[in-house]
Amino acid sequence: MKLRLKNIISILLVGILSITIPISSYASSNSLSLEENKNIVVFEKKEHGEYRITNHANVGTNSASNVGDYILAKKTEDEEILSITDKQYLVKANDDIYLLMDKINVNTEKIEQNREMFEKYNVPEKLIDRMEKTIEEQKAKNNDSFSISVYAPSILENTEYDVQPFATTTTTSYFTYKNHEFKNYQVKYTGLSADEYKNQGTSTKAKAQGFINLIITIGGTVNKTLSAFGTGISALSAFESMHGNVTHTTSDDKMFVNISYDKIEKMTSMKYGTTYRDGDCLTFKVWLNTNDTYQYYASLKKGYLNSKFLNQVYYSENFQNPAEKILQTFPTPHVDFTVRIKIIDMYVAL
Repeated sequence: MKLRLKNIISILLVGILSITIPISSYASSNSLSLEENKNIVVFEKKEHGEYRITNHANVGTNSASNVGDYILAKKTEDEEILSITDKQYLVKANDDIYLLMDKINVNTEKIEQNREMFEKYNVPEKLIDRMEKTIEEQKAKNNDSFSISVYAPSILENTEYDVQPFATTTTTSYFTYKNHEFKNYQVKYTGLSADEYKNQGTSTKAKAQGFINLIITIGGTVNKTLSAFGTGISALSAFESMHGNVTHTTSDDKMFVNISYDKIEKMTSMKYGTTYRDGDCLTFKVWLNTNDTYQYYASLKKGYLNSKFLNQVYYSENFQNPAEKILQTFPTPHVDFTVRIKIIDMYVAL
């Protein structure tokens, strides 16, 4: 009798836990453990596709009062973007608010083939124009290795996915801030090339000798001075340490500098009446990946490509809380100053 009672209690406990720990299909199918896997984050569902990070200690307790209250998401290479499935993501939209979003992989070779998906998710024309311009610029730089992904608010009535928000009062996910409704679209650019710095002739050696730091500015204000090759090391000294001293200059000497980077453009809009106004606030996040500097000195008949991993992240002023900026400037649209980098004597907008 005791054994039978124990079995009954075990069955009841399993049933209770199955109700109070509703985890996404992604988590269950991969048997993810919060204690063992530090790449897993627990989110609490709010409404209409809005989520917030919560303490995982609450999962499985009486605080999980509704079916579907909690969900697990996996970290990606971008700290603001977490994966639920290979189709859906939780993306940081504003302050501590994450929004349920679908990922669109953009065909950069034939942008027109994305039109159907752009229309399905109501991707703003302003963002599409910016994507088309970026594609044109990158191809002009012979960069064929970049990619673009669009994170768009999920369509709430779409039953294709396992994760469904509570409310379906609107067709797409949105979040609330100070009693107003907002949504945003985020475009992730990977593997972009900045405008190339070029110098040729007898001045190359002097330019290389003075090239020690990269200067990062946002809105005209110096944000950071970043070593281009290592503390106190110039482009010239990096070259000479490998190939010997450059004793004299020629008209054939040359130097090229290219900065590779990734970028997120976040377009946030507020609901006004019954519609959202596209482009209320445009903000940016930039990752600096590498500094690739090539030097050639004819006197030595040697060239050298130095690739320095930078691994730096910079945000425009209102990236973290665009909704607040919209409330401050409405109805005037706002565009943050983008990140700029000074390479020797040339400023480059990223």
